[in-house]
Amino acid sequence: MGRADDIYSLPKDLPVPEDDGAAAHLSGSHLPYPLLSDSEFKLCDALRLPWFETSGMRLLKRLTWVVRDGCIERVFYSVFPPDRNAAAVLTWIRTC
Repeated sequence: MGRADDIYSLPKDLPVPEDDGAAAHLSGSHLPYPLLSDSEFKLCDALRLPWFETSGMRLLKRLTWVVRDGCIERVFYSVFPPDRNAAAVLTWIRTC
């Protein structure tokens, strides 16, 4: 599969979240990777990601990406049941 930015004109300016409590949550999360904010839905729209609207809020549907060397190798959607998704992703990674 090609690099994502070769396929789509992806936004290059997705910020690290600094507002709405996200930064406070991240400070204690110890994630080994940066978490990006897409509050303007630039990435969502560029990749035509699935979303829904409720109570006046636009929300992304659950999905899991496997990304290696800047390439999206696999997308798991829909994430159901959500408590089994991590095991399914790990199984896929181990068999590749």
